[in-house]
Amino acid sequence: MKFIILTIVILNSYSYGMSLDVEREMTVRKKLKGKLRVKSVNGKHRSIVAIIDSGIDYDNRYLRNRIYNPNKIKGFFGIDLTTKKISYKPKDIDGHGTHMAGIITMISPKSLILPIKVVSKKGTGIDSSIKAIKLAIKYKVDIINISLAGSTQSKKEKEEIQKAIDAGIVVVIAAGNSGRALEDVKCYPAKYKIKDTIVVMNSTDDNKRYLNSNYSKEDVDIAAPGVNMPSFSIINILTNVKKSGTSQSTAVISGMIASFKSFYPKYTPREIKRFLLSSRKYNKSLLGKNRANGAVNFRFFLIMGRDFLKYKGTFAKFLNIYRLKRKKGMIWKQ
Repeated sequence: MKFIILTIVILNSYSYGMSLDVEREMTVRKKLKGKLRVKSVNGKHRSIVAIIDSGIDYDNRYLRNRIYNPNKIKGFFGIDLTTKKISYKPKDIDGHGTHMAGIITMISPKSLILPIKVVSKKGTGIDSSIKAIKLAIKYKVDIINISLAGSTQSKKEKEEIQKAIDAGIVVVIAAGNSGRALEDVKCYPAKYKIKDTIVVMNSTDDNKRYLNSNYSKEDVDIAAPGVNMPSFSIINILTNVKKSGTSQSTAVISGMIASFKSFYPKYTPREIKRFLLSSRKYNKSLLGKNRANGAVNFRFFLIMGRDFLKYKGTFAKFLNIYRLKRKKGMIWKQ
């Protein structure tokens, strides 16, 4: 009898955990409202996102089950580059990396993540960042999420980001939270001016610029929601915590691109950036604040990727047709 009761308790606990996961995913999607108003966020390809950050709470079952283990190492939960000897337990004592991982995986639940810890109590080291990008290239991830910013410029770091793009990896970078034009602040890697990176600023739920977000007509590409974004906490595994910043906006874009690549894995970083910026939702308050003059529109982002596969002409002609149909209210189904 005792054995039967114990079994029921375990099954009920597992069921509760599963329902909690679904509830959390719905919390994020509700927050993003119509931006995730699509039939499915999961294609056949399982996208891999390297999260270069403060590590991860690998005791969190939802995240632990989505960790990419390229070499099938026992006890592998990501990579810690802040220790003297490389560790495979990148314990997050800050909570930042865990928050990013939660946003990305709750937008694109079938995606895998590769947490690479470069942030310790002493801060972020450029050398660790460079090593992290090299590892992401080595393990052939689809996307690199860099929700970090520093005042130190590094030629080597810039070169490694370019190598990642040349390897077909989409690199998504936070614009920073000084509330100023990017041209007027030291904020790297956002300021490297690498053509095919995607630099993200923060917008409110109604697609207006969040006041503490950096911006630039030339060097910031697009805005995404990043105000009071719910995600995992390292303090209480059963509750979400809300945080704001371009870090959260960057994770939103990485999650959306992970979903996009699950449907259309063969598109290059340049093509994906074109679709992302061209499908944006215009907002007057974002005019001149980023290259797209607007915020992300996930539904049209997916639609453009799908329909360009069938189109035989140039992207410029396709874009003209797309804009005309959108202007006339000819909404296509996903």
